[in-house]
Amino acid sequence: MKRIILIEDDLDIIELLLDVLSEKYEIFYETNVENFFNRTDIETFDLIITDYLLNNYSAKDIIEKYTHKKILIISALSISSLEILNFVDNKRVFYLQKPFVIDTLLSTVDSIIT
Repeated sequence: MKRIILIEDDLDIIELLLDVLSEKYEIFYETNVENFFNRTDIETFDLIITDYLLNNYSAKDIIEKYTHKKILIISALSISSLEILNFVDNKRVFYLQKPFVIDTLLSTVDSIIT
């Protein structure tokens, strides 16, 4: 089973993503970026899903630290904002705007992982 880790500080979003993705994927999560950075099992994940803004960090910090991992940013920021536009390449770093349609989330995750 493919493995996904979520980095999200909104517990409602975590719960939603767990409900939606756990039928098909093994899901883990962190609500704190420092805890995420301290994990020793990051290499075992097929996808990192993160919000763009996370307390004192942003998805940029994760993207720069894990240059070989696939990352899906889920954010209320528009894809046209410079913060997002500078990182999304649709090869390694992907983007989905909140609020999102569940079917779009599922198809996006499926297409990234397969």
